[in-house]
Amino acid sequence: FTDEVGRTTKYEYEGLAQVKKRIDPAGQVFEYFYDTERNLTGLKNENGETYQLIYDLNENLIQEVGFDGREQHYEYNKSGQLIKHIDGPRLPASEPKTADATETTSTTESPDQPSIPTTEFKRNKLGLLLEKQTSDGEVSTFQYDAAGRLTEANNNHRKLSFTYNAIGLLTEESQDNQTISHGYDPLGNRTSTTLPDGQSINYRYTPDGLFTDVALNGQLITQVRRDNQGREVNRIQGVVESQFEYDIMGRLTRHRVGSRETRQLIIQREYGYDNAGNLALIKDLKKGETQFQYDALDRLTVVNGIIKESFAHDPAGTILAQTDQPNGQSQGNRLLFQGDRHFAYDSRGNLTAEKRGKHGKLVTRYTYNHANQLIKVENASQTTEFTYDALGRRISKKDSFGETQFLWNGDVLLSETRENIHKTYLYEP
Repeated sequence: FTDEVGRTTKYEYEGLAQVKKRIDPAGQVFEYFYDTERNLTGLKNENGETYQLIYDLNENLIQEVGFDGREQHYEYNKSGQLIKHIDGPRLPASEPKTADATETTSTTESPDQPSIPTTEFKRNKLGLLLEKQTSDGEVSTFQYDAAGRLTEANNNHRKLSFTYNAIGLLTEESQDNQTISHGYDPLGNRTSTTLPDGQSINYRYTPDGLFTDVALNGQLITQVRRDNQGREVNRIQGVVESQFEYDIMGRLTRHRVGSRETRQLIIQREYGYDNAGNLALIKDLKKGETQFQYDALDRLTVVNGIIKESFAHDPAGTILAQTDQPNGQSQGNRLLFQGDRHFAYDSRGNLTAEKRGKHGKLVTRYTYNHANQLIKVENASQTTEFTYDALGRRISKKDSFGETQFLWNGDVLLSETRENIHKTYLYEP
């Protein structure tokens, strides 16, 4: 494949149109490997690091070893549904087992063996997840209605419940004793959200279903106007107005922000692009001109502006440094050090420690549960702890100064409360 600026990427195939090699314009090779059943069994990246995939006789993935050496194992029931995930080397006491559709398997560890993070899944006969238990004792349970829609998701930290209308749209979500409710138009667009404290968020749309307005308690917060291609050309937020212009390729070329009252410009930026479509230039009303340069693989290498930066990459594309001479090191896509900062990871790839300063005396440590969720951050000044709901959303942050509680609207943060301070966040629908 040769792009519009003459750079060629080559592909080699084997068998039935299976990609064997990809050779990029810089001549670097990424390789693919398969078994006789055409399952992908391995990858080799531009650094020579390998990724391995192993399957059982039913072609279920039972083991993978990442570029960084992270080893994961999977077990299934007779229906081919996942019932166990082992995040680390398999211990001798944990051998593959077969279970019925509603069974789980157990893990026994000897006292001298390290704890290997394990997640077990219990399912009903339809394959719906009923219970998830991790080896550190965290248990999440789930319930469904007759249509298979999630109605409850509970763990030790928070209870969740969900209600739907006749066509399956979510109308209520309760998080402990706080309930968020939603209303919709005949096309299924969400038109209203009522918060636990009684505040109301309302949305409006174009006939094509594109968002135009959001209001809080009847007060217009944001109003959007679009061109005939649906692109945003104007946005009004209180006394602030933003304008957007595009080129024939649909790329943003100008962005202006000003006061509707004084007509004074607050922000003005113009954007230019190279022949490959990369951002090449920003002209800013206040910061002046910034230029961007890229290598043959479209990786950012130089930024010339108020602050001058340059970036070095390893063959796999990982950024190693922000100077002309590489001063960073990565392995398996994990950054080991950069400048005076040194990083340590656990076997699952989670960052566990960052040392910086003279002789690495400034240390920040990170602790994770067996679901790889960050639960503690420690440094010289304080310790911060976090908890999560059954859907993996962070619901609390506790430090030496107090506790913050989080409330969610689907997958986006709706509000946070800390003592007498309450913040609500609004998003486009």
